[in-house]
Amino acid sequence: MKINTLYILTIGLLLYIQQVYSVQQPATVIEIDTIPIDKSIYEAGVNNHIRISLWNRTKNDPVSLEVLQNVDSSIIEVVIFSKDLRSYAHFHMEDFPQYNGITILPKTANYFDIDYVFPIAGEYTIIVKCNIYKKIFRLYKDIHVEGKKETKMNLDNSILPVNIKNATVVYFKPVSLVNNKSIYHLPNIPHTLTIAEKDLKSEIGKATDPIYGAKITVQGGLSSGNCNNVIVEFFRVELKDGKISNVPVKDLFQYAKAPIKALISNEENHDFDTVQGNVIAKVSDGFPNCNSNPAPPKKKVFGPNFGLSIPFRANGLYQMIFETAHTYNKKTYLLTPHIAVRVAGKNETISYAPHDYVDDNNTYNEFIQQVANKQIVTTPVTNNNSTSTEKEAKTTVAATSTATASASSSASAKASSSISTSSSTSASATSTSASSSSTSTSASSTSISSSSTSASASSTSVSSSSTSISASSTTTSTTTSTTTTTTTTTTTSKTSETSATKSGDNLKSEKKPNVASPPNYEEKEDEELDSDHGKIIFIGAAGVITISGLM
Repeated sequence: MKINTLYILTIGLLLYIQQVYSVQQPATVIEIDTIPIDKSIYEAGVNNHIRISLWNRTKNDPVSLEVLQNVDSSIIEVVIFSKDLRSYAHFHMEDFPQYNGITILPKTANYFDIDYVFPIAGEYTIIVKCNIYKKIFRLYKDIHVEGKKETKMNLDNSILPVNIKNATVVYFKPVSLVNNKSIYHLPNIPHTLTIAEKDLKSEIGKATDPIYGAKITVQGGLSSGNCNNVIVEFFRVELKDGKISNVPVKDLFQYAKAPIKALISNEENHDFDTVQGNVIAKVSDGFPNCNSNPAPPKKKVFGPNFGLSIPFRANGLYQMIFETAHTYNKKTYLLTPHIAVRVAGKNETISYAPHDYVDDNNTYNEFIQQVANKQIVTTPVTNNNSTSTEKEAKTTVAATSTATASASSSASAKASSSISTSSSTSASATSTSASSSSTSTSASSTSISSSSTSASASSTSVSSSSTSISASSTTTSTTTSTTTTTTTTTTTSKTSETSATKSGDNLKSEKKPNVASPPNYEEKEDEELDSDHGKIIFIGAAGVITISGLM
């Protein structure tokens, strides 16, 4: 009898413990805050030194970089999008060793620094992707950038989405990577790289660099909360005997340890992501869905076909930009084709882009012209793990070039800009191949799983150069910003990674404290949203300015 009573009590105690621990634990809310260093506002057209700090809002404690694990090839991945989706940048924390080197940044720091030149005034979103507490977080913050009123974003005329019922062919100029170790953090403006099909012959005839094309196919219907398969086929465009031919590009290589990456941005409902793709032999081949790790490439070069499983977590207009790399005639290029798609609600009418559509927004042309006319000085920075000495090798670059812009009253006309360059330096790109492979296959539309995975990769120090541009005019109005957070929960839903939006004031800038001051959490309301690199390197060296569309 005593044994039975003891048995019953033991079972009851175990059931009680299970019930207590099965109760959902409070969600961990991670927030980022950003401040401009040495000034009170973000300014367009000049270099901005920006500090980004991480906070555990649940405990109101700083999140030390020590607890972070690699995501793909980096500790922290950074993307910056303009509100009109026409301008973006993509890089890693490790791309700034002059700020974030292991001998410079304190081990207990909860912040890191970057440099960036915003092209024009307006609203921007800074997105950070990182692995904290073995969970993937996508954190974002909206900021306001001051500048000339006449060069603000044209938000009244947004980019037009393609009709996914048909494959979209995009012709574009590549971004020249003159020297992989010279980093000039300028924005990429994809529409200035895109070429209309009717202009191909004339563009090929005058081009000094190759012209590429990409056929982009979105499979299945788009709906929020689902993954969609996207197939991208790369080719190079040639002109022989007055006829255009497409040559498949079969020797693409990894760009910062990723065969291909897709950057997606939805400013309407704040959904941002970077998605690594898969090398496929045929466009009909299957590949892992967005809940699985991509299959690593079996060779050092590959192409022309890639498959990506892209999650769309909200309705709205998405800009999708794809990144991979290619070497042609001993020159290395970054390829960045892009399309816009719209994830629509029921009964929503969509205005699709017409055939041979190229977005036209002249507000960015002044920025391109100003950069082209400036003398650019690059200062390579050597990050030595054993010493904190930085060797400076200054190279003055005379960018003797001009940029011309033409605009038509037609909605599909494209403002084109060009730069004549004096010299270039060839760069060799290296890549690594992985030994494992994945054999899982995804459907054209797959529900986003609750599982969260992260890929671990080793990070290396990168020699880079810091660059500054002098401003011709500045403003003194104050900066307003919105701090946003990502919440990670353990309940099963469309995805285990969710985000919450916050509003708050910027912090006062201080000179590299070990821990940044905590953001103000008062008067904030959570708005939960459902919620995976390489680096972009834009060069201003040897008379070559490789910002978007300028070669």
